Amino acid sequence: MRCSSMYFLGIDTSCYTTSAALLDCEGNVVREDRRLLRVPRGKRGLAQSEMVYQHTRHLPSILDDVIGSDGTQIAAVGVSGMPRRREDSYMPAFLVGAGYAQALSRVLQCSCCLFSHQENHVMAALRTVPEYWGKNGYMLHLSGGTTDWLCLQWESGRLAVEEVAGSEDISAGQLIDRIGVLLGMPFPCGPALEKLAASAEEAPYTLQLPRNPNIISFAGAETELRRRYAQGLLSPAQTAAAVFDYIRRSLRRTLLRRRWDRGTFLIAVGGVMANSYLRTHLAEDAARIGLIPIFAPPEYSADNATGNAYGALRYYDETR
Repeated sequence: MRCSSMYFLGIDTSCYTTSAALLDCEGNVVREDRRLLRVPRGKRGLAQSEMVYQHTRHLPSILDDVIGSDGTQIAAVGVSGMPRRREDSYMPAFLVGAGYAQALSRVLQCSCCLFSHQENHVMAALRTVPEYWGKNGYMLHLSGGTTDWLCLQWESGRLAVEEVAGSEDISAGQLIDRIGVLLGMPFPCGPALEKLAASAEEAPYTLQLPRNPNIISFAGAETELRRRYAQGLLSPAQTAAAVFDYIRRSLRRTLLRRRWDRGTFLIAVGGVMANSYLRTHLAEDAARIGLIPIFAPPEYSADNATGNAYGALRYYDETR
């Protein structure tokens, strides 16, 4: 039987955030800390070597703050070791967190659960709706590097993720960040671009979706917005609003054209899904076709480590 004094640690070292979280045995957040990696103004990202360097600098103090005096009571550690659970899925940034987690588990003599970054996002949402744990459903992962529609299934008590649809080129998050940098915003640009878009007084400029309705694409939208903005045909606010309008209509078309099991849940996660405009419209569209929309709170939709901690808790329970 689980002791009420047990704790579960999660670690995630993604492309732009260093995160750690400590949960109690009921799945409540005891402490957490996350720090954005520093991206020079005007740049659209970091090299993997720079990500590794910044994670290596951040993690010791983050773990000191999060673990506190509870280290000897940690029953399990969960960590992201790769972007997706596939053989070809690899990023050096995730090795920083994985290395710390494995070392901590040996020192603390507790188990270490290795997850993918994508699974971390799923479990961060499921922590807020634990009644859906172990049930099949769907997921939309919309972030700085990912635009994926996914099918979630459980095999022998373990989560299996299968891709249903995805962007043919850049992700929705890359469209947001690239246009945000064009407009002089700090990277990552989501919150600033959302605020600017909300200030637009004109109707958003309507970008054309790909002619092939089965294609999800954002590169063409970026090219057209850059051209029209450079020509002075769009104001900054109009440009920002056009970005989110285009993403909204892309998501809606995918939802309406594909077959889904009615009555099944749809979890929407990722940094882009912290956007209130997209959350509102996606919830309406999903409900219209019989899906149950589930969103983590905005602060747990962006990169964080609560999902890995929650996964460690659930798998610890199931092996006892």
